[in-house]
Amino acid sequence: MFGMVQQGIVYAGWNPDWFKAFLGVMLLGAVLINLWVQRTATRR
Repeated sequence: MFGMVQQGIVYAGWNPDWFKAFLGVMLLGAVLINLWVQRTATRR
């Protein structure tokens, strides 16, 4: 997935630094989803 996004950014002619921003947002999202799943599982 990350490779496809990186190639898409290059082909679109965008600044490749946007890939780093995308990667950071994805990691932050994964952490938040993980915390939410853990809290939901412990309540049940």
